[in-house]
Amino acid sequence: MVIKSQQTFDKVMLDGEKSSDFLNFVIRQAEQDLVSKLIDELQDHKLHVVKLGKPWTEDDPKWLQVSYRQILDNDTLVQCKNCRMYYPWCQKFRDELDGNGFCPYGKESEE
Repeated sequence: MVIKSQQTFDKVMLDGEKSSDFLNFVIRQAEQDLVSKLIDELQDHKLHVVKLGKPWTEDDPKWLQVSYRQILDNDTLVQCKNCRMYYPWCQKFRDELDGNGFCPYGKESEE
């Protein structure tokens, strides 16, 4: 699951002498937004792999606005013993790791 954060503001806010302070504020707000959403996702008490994406900005010249965006890629890490995937190499993972290993192809069983 991808968790997204977007902070949109008027482009004129970047023209002031305090623009670096404002940008730091926007970045902190985006980080707090992402952390809040991530905490909600982690309530399932499963193992997760979380990757923070690079932030970027998008200009909207029509409305004279700028959007600061950032994403977190949040995937559930599935143990072999809970996996429903049966690739030829999965049995090797299960035999060698006693069902406690992880692989990038794991999908949670629907039991």
